[in-house]
Amino acid sequence: MLFRSLNVGRASIWLFDKNRLAISLIDLYEHGTYHQSPDITLKVADYAHYFRALAGEEHAISAHNALSDPRTRDFSETYLRPLRIGAMLYAPIRQKGRVVGVLCAEHIGERRRWSPYETHLTSSLATMATLALEYAERREVEHALRIAKDAAEVASQAKSEFLASRSEEHTSELQSHHDLVCR
Repeated sequence: MLFRSLNVGRASIWLFDKNRLAISLIDLYEHGTYHQSPDITLKVADYAHYFRALAGEEHAISAHNALSDPRTRDFSETYLRPLRIGAMLYAPIRQKGRVVGVLCAEHIGERRRWSPYETHLTSSLATMATLALEYAERREVEHALRIAKDAAEVASQAKSEFLASRSEEHTSELQSHHDLVCR
């Protein structure tokens, strides 16, 4: 959707690792192709300006000239020039208020002035990604709770059966004792 709506050469989704030391490419759409889970990881320490900007923004960030923008120029030699990316539009994906990833649109060619509509669209799609992550997490928690509830019910039933059998044994012992005393 982002790819077609913005008429960009590349659109991608990146997610942080558990330690938040690197961000990995999860899905990449390039004009005419789709690559699932390519093996590209960027270390936070190598691109401090970009990750600082990403953490500080609530909405999409427009880099009209990615090669000279202070937030993205660190990518120039390793990413932008080799892929001929001239402009980037990226929005943070958040979970519980914390940046967990980024949705990125990349223009192939010269610089590009991103419109307010394009910026808003990218930000809205990142918000939808945030909602999808929260929904998935909620489903996992609900599933874990169902499993725990089922296990507790099985344990409770086993305890009830055990106590019932012990009660029957105790009643039987009392009856035997009573019978002996009454003879």
